Amino acid sequence: MRILFAICLCIASLYSTYAQQVVFDNDFSDNDFSLVGNDLLELPGGDILYLVAVYDTGVYPPRLIKTDAQGNVLWVKDNFSPLSRAFINGNMVWDDPYILMVLVTNDTATGLRNVTQLVKLDTSGAIIDSNTIQAFTNPSQLILGQNGEYICAGTDVDEISPGQGGLLVPTIFAFDNNLDIIWRKQYFDQELKSGSAYDIVYSYNGGYAMTVAFGFNSDYQSYLLEVDEFGDSLKAVRLNQDTTASFGGLTRTLDGGYLTVGGQDGNEPLPLVMVQKLDANLATIWSRSYTTALGAEVSYVVSMPDSGYVFCGTIYTNNDYDQAGYLAKVNDAGDLLWETTLPAPGYYDEIYRLVLASNNQLLALGYSEPITGNTTIIQSRIIDTTLTTAIQTVELGKLMLYPNPVTDVLTLELERPLENGNVVITNQLGQEVSRFSLTNEQIYKVQAPSQPGIYYLTLLSLERSYTFRFIAQ
Repeated sequence: MRILFAICLCIASLYSTYAQQVVFDNDFSDNDFSLVGNDLLELPGGDILYLVAVYDTGVYPPRLIKTDAQGNVLWVKDNFSPLSRAFINGNMVWDDPYILMVLVTNDTATGLRNVTQLVKLDTSGAIIDSNTIQAFTNPSQLILGQNGEYICAGTDVDEISPGQGGLLVPTIFAFDNNLDIIWRKQYFDQELKSGSAYDIVYSYNGGYAMTVAFGFNSDYQSYLLEVDEFGDSLKAVRLNQDTTASFGGLTRTLDGGYLTVGGQDGNEPLPLVMVQKLDANLATIWSRSYTTALGAEVSYVVSMPDSGYVFCGTIYTNNDYDQAGYLAKVNDAGDLLWETTLPAPGYYDEIYRLVLASNNQLLALGYSEPITGNTTIIQSRIIDTTLTTAIQTVELGKLMLYPNPVTDVLTLELERPLENGNVVITNQLGQEVSRFSLTNEQIYKVQAPSQPGIYYLTLLSLERSYTFRFIAQ
């Protein structure tokens, strides 16, 4: 059995090749069992929630660990799942004032495999509601829906193409606040058949965009798939047709497009990390690649307030069983700013989840397989001082927005005044929070949103629009 541990760390995002730093300064280990990290979630006020599996003597129940922003453990909840299950995978999302979870488990009581549980918790970890639904083999991302529902993307057994022998295909399902299924959609490639869904974000047409890959044995064809608010397919574009890279991570860009990341392994002529930027119509703006030693799997990416992107995954340092956790940052043009491997104690290491927290910490969740012994969850944090002021240099000159994060008033500073234009603040769902007109000034004081969260400030001029991402506390 593979022994794993979860790693939570913070990477300084600085503009030099080796400017990042990894410091382990706190841990909450379990001397009796190994722990496997699945997801992490920042709560209002800066507390962090970790969803992990406990590897004991054959039954792997889920465990919740809540820490404050400094990494101090506030509480640990074992067996919070309504039924006794062998935990496989899970995702979390915050919907004030509750935590929503999708958990995939094997039911040890009935012998049923890949049973999906929907669970609603309060911030103390108490169960408010739960529901057991049809099988969902592997959820990959859970987000708030466009219409107040919850959207989960992942992979499930093909139910739309009879006779395919139970192949796995990309799947999305939606459920409501009562944890009842609203709709469920699957996507099938007639030639390549088997496939997986990875990441999902809001599209620019009121629906969703997600990365999917079809194929077998590292021979993949990856697509960016756009669907409407009910999951019906609208458009799909092939990602980097010159490679068999599997693209997983996906984020929206500050200038109104998408950025996706992927990797291909050492069986290819040139092992690569791939990064591709597209506009809102799914047209490629640029595609960049970075050579690694023996191959890479890049699984997740976050958009930074300075218009850069940090992505994570694993690279092969020797062979399939000698892998290192991998983190890197590129700017908006795709130039590599820094990259690092994680010197974890195991010989099979991976970083697969990133969160940009409200205190400017970049939290990364991963795991490592040691040669011997039980494992632990480790947390470390670094404040990224380069994100306190977001700066864009554009046709209008230098634009600055600060402080970031903000608790009261934002300052928008323009290098030269503009008379015609508007400023719009929207939330993560694209809903307008506030708006004002430019008045030929260089400095504007902007009242921050009252609700904590991630927001976007967009300056709309006659020439074009410019967007900053900021955090309200």
